Amino acid sequence: MFGAPSHGLGSLPNELLFEVLHDLPNDALCQLSLVSKKICRVAQEVLHRSPELSVSQYWEEEKGTWMEDGRLANLLRTFINRPDLAKVVQRLTLSPIDRSVRDRSSMMRDIPPETAAVLGSSRINVTEPAIVGMILQIVPNLQELSLQATILDKSSYKHRYDEKKYTPDLISDMFGDDTLVKWKDYFYDFESAQIAGLAGLKKLRLATGELHWSWCELPKLEVLHVDRVCRVELYDVPTTKTSDSILELILERDTNFLFEGYESNQIRNLLSKFTSLTTLTLRISNYLVYCPYHHPSSRKEAFGFGSFLGGIAEEEQCDEFLSHLLDTAQTLRHLEILVAEDEHEDGSFLQLLAPVASFQLPRLTHLKVPSEMLIRCNSDYITKTEGVAKRLLPSTLTRLEITYPWMTTADLLADLSRDRDLFAALEEVVIHGSSVRGNANEQLFEQQPFWSELEGNGINVAWKD
Repeated sequence: MFGAPSHGLGSLPNELLFEVLHDLPNDALCQLSLVSKKICRVAQEVLHRSPELSVSQYWEEEKGTWMEDGRLANLLRTFINRPDLAKVVQRLTLSPIDRSVRDRSSMMRDIPPETAAVLGSSRINVTEPAIVGMILQIVPNLQELSLQATILDKSSYKHRYDEKKYTPDLISDMFGDDTLVKWKDYFYDFESAQIAGLAGLKKLRLATGELHWSWCELPKLEVLHVDRVCRVELYDVPTTKTSDSILELILERDTNFLFEGYESNQIRNLLSKFTSLTTLTLRISNYLVYCPYHHPSSRKEAFGFGSFLGGIAEEEQCDEFLSHLLDTAQTLRHLEILVAEDEHEDGSFLQLLAPVASFQLPRLTHLKVPSEMLIRCNSDYITKTEGVAKRLLPSTLTRLEITYPWMTTADLLADLSRDRDLFAALEEVVIHGSSVRGNANEQLFEQQPFWSELEGNGINVAWKD
């Protein structure tokens, strides 16, 4: 007699079962892991492909204090006990707080005695950033990493844009001598590029107090995302230091960087070191935090928010901050300049800047910018637009995207349609109309002659809300 046929998820091959479970939420995966040993193994692998741990603290109302939730320590213990799960980790999102771990019991439970002895030693200060460093040492196939490292103190309620909230030197906290000297034999090497979880890293997002050049030297890193709270200070980096692996940079800054000064020079220095950069996304925020070290007259406990328009002189050129890109001109293919826009942001500072004289980027194929950078949005300034597209835009463009459209943008696009022979590579023009700024709408634009002229020349024109 043959046994009863097997049905359900348990009958599927592991490869197919993985595909079935891949898109399920974590809660469902936890429930399914209780069904059988086979499903448990696959569900655990899916769960550990992309662990995501937010700030590891919670407020205990009865005790009136912040409490640890122990998730970082538990994750480390899991990877120590289950190297097979550590090997499947491809993406990590971690938010350590720069503080000592008081309760180490969950971290030491069921791990090898020699490792437990080190972790439990009172002579060793185990911090959350140090735990992150240990985790990174034992996840050899990690490809994407997102780190937000903050400081827990009496000012922990600072706004997320306040740079004083973030750990100033995460590299030292994770791999520095104070931590490393006692952990070296157990967890990591001295060279960050030799750390297992960083050796093959391809994408990195940092929300820390400072961008340390060591991150940029990771051998396989292709995409670097620098949060606006992350200071760029390369004063101690030799001019000969460069990176040829980073292909894409996402750089978030506030409007202060638009002006000549220390930060502006540091950004130029950073960009000059990326010798193979092909894609740059610049996200500009005009939402600044008012705090005592910026505004001494404020009350010490007062933290407010506001937009910064002061200091921008009428007729200042957009070319001032485009000059940051000169060292990447020969490699850059894709450029996006995005202006943050929500209930607190104010993008009207763009109207105080004169448009770009010319995008001197000879290999650019994709450009996405606000309309104010291309042409005057104020009708009082309208001048002759014929020939402006030829002067302004590279002939290599295949896709042009314009945000915050004003009706004067139609003049630029009309000029573009007249120079079809020059812009023979252009395939698509996209106008983004979902904005509180601008005075144009889809109906008005579709009625303009340039729309049918561009489409008649084989260029797709699209309006996106």
